[in-house]
Amino acid sequence: MYEIFEKLLIEKGLRPADVTRATGLSSVVFSDWKSGKSKPNTEKMVKIARFLNVSVDYLVTGDEKLKLDPNEYTHATEVRELVEYYTASSDDDKKVIWAVLDKYKKESQ
Repeated sequence: MYEIFEKLLIEKGLRPADVTRATGLSSVVFSDWKSGKSKPNTEKMVKIARFLNVSVDYLVTGDEKLKLDPNEYTHATEVRELVEYYTASSDDDKKVIWAVLDKYKKESQ
C-alpha cells in the first residue's frame, strides 16, 4: 500500500511532509506505514485519499479503475461547499442568491 502512496506523491510532485501538513496527521503515521510497522486506520486513509484526490480503494489497491476523475471530484467538492454556504446563509441572503441565479438563468437562455 505504501508503494501506491509513494507513486501518487511522485505523480503530484509532493513529499510526505506536504501530506502531513495538509492533513494534520503525524509524520510517525507515514514512517510506521513505510516501515511496515502499521497501516493508517480508516479515518486517516480517508484524509490521505481526499488530499491526494483519489478514492480510498485506489489508495489501498492501486486499481486504476477506482481512481477518481479529478473533474468529477472538484465538481462534487464545489457543490458541497455551495450547499454548506447556502444552508448557513440568512433568509435575506438566500433571497439574494436566488435572485442572482434567476437572473443568470434568464440571461443564459
